[in-house]
Amino acid sequence: RSPPGLAKTPLSALGLKPHNPAEIHLNQTG
Repeated sequence: RSPPGLAKTPLSALGLKPHNPAEIHLNQTG
């Protein structure tokens, strides 16, 4: 189960399971 908000929310992504480290980094910078 991967909600669309997961990739949009860096904090949530970090708290949950980051499927893509690159996406997390990009979101973290923004």
